[in-house]
Order: sequence, then C-alpha cells, then structure tokens
Amino acid sequence: MARAAEFIELALKSTEAEFIRRCPFFFLLGDAIVARPDGPRDVDAFSATATDPGDWGTDDTEVRDPVEAKASSPLVLPVRKVQENFPSMITVGRTRNNDIVLDDTSVSKFHAYFKLVEDRVELADAGSLAGTWIGEKRLVPKGPAYVVTAGDIVLFAHQEFQFMDAGACWVRVHALLGGAPT
Repeated sequence: MARAAEFIELALKSTEAEFIRRCPFFFLLGDAIVARPDGPRDVDAFSATATDPGDWGTDDTEVRDPVEAKASSPLVLPVRKVQENFPSMITVGRTRNNDIVLDDTSVSKFHAYFKLVEDRVELADAGSLAGTWIGEKRLVPKGPAYVVTAGDIVLFAHQEFQFMDAGACWVRVHALLGGAPT
C-alpha cells in the first residue's frame, strides 16, 4: 500500500498530466495535525486495576502545533480500494484493515465509507461516535449516503480534509510545498 508521502513525492516529481494518468482517483487533502509514530492502536482510558493515576493507560498521541502542521507536508490520502474486505466500499477508519487509515483516536475503528456509484462518489457514516460531515451537514450514523463532489470539505471526527480530483491535488501539493508546477 502506497503511503501518503509517496503521493506527495510523485506529485512533485511528475507533470500534472502524468500524475493524473498514474493516479486516476480522488484524494483527501488535509493537515497532518495528529500523528502517531507507531500507527493506531487501541488505548484504554484507564486501567481498572491501577490504584495510582500514574499507572492508568495513557493516550500517547502526539498533538502538533497547528501552525507547525500547516508548514509541514500536507496529509494526502488517495480515495481508492486497497483492502479485500468490503469490496463494494472504500472504508475509512483508524485501524489498518481500512482503505483509508486515519491515525487518530477520535476516529472510529470503522468510521465511514465511500461508494463509487456510476459517475458519482457517495459518503456514508458507518455509525461513528464522533461523526462525519460533508461541509456543514453531519451525516446520520448508519444512515443514507450523500454525494460528495470535488472541492467539498469532509470531516471525520475533527480531522478535516478537502475532497479533490488528482489534478487539483497536484496543484495544491505544489502550492503548499513551494514546488514550481511543471
């Protein structure tokens, strides 16, 4: 599975036409504000056997300064099928068995999913606790799917992304990282 950084590198090293040819799918582009060096894992809020608060389980999520995050590389996530499970949907969640993995404890293990239906892309909430939004519209947990279009702002819990096609992703990566478009 290609990592987000590989898509940034590909965008910076290729022409727009070549990037679109090699990546004929949509992307989610956002700020990498929450980062985990070891990837997602289950975190207990506290240990039932611990008597000292210092012994309680902790969340070791590293929260980066938003200004620093905006100055660093963007989070570029392809919206494409990479896992064999749930073949009719592109899953989003915090565990590695999803097609799009968001390393954030506020994101449910299986948070939401995209579906490609004819010439449109739909997004549905899979029953997440923290919610999924398209713009200002919060999707109903386990409710109907809604059409998402290029340019829409999509949130999974508090993780905000812009949904975009490959051409717009290429342009945005070049704009954010200062590379001269070719």
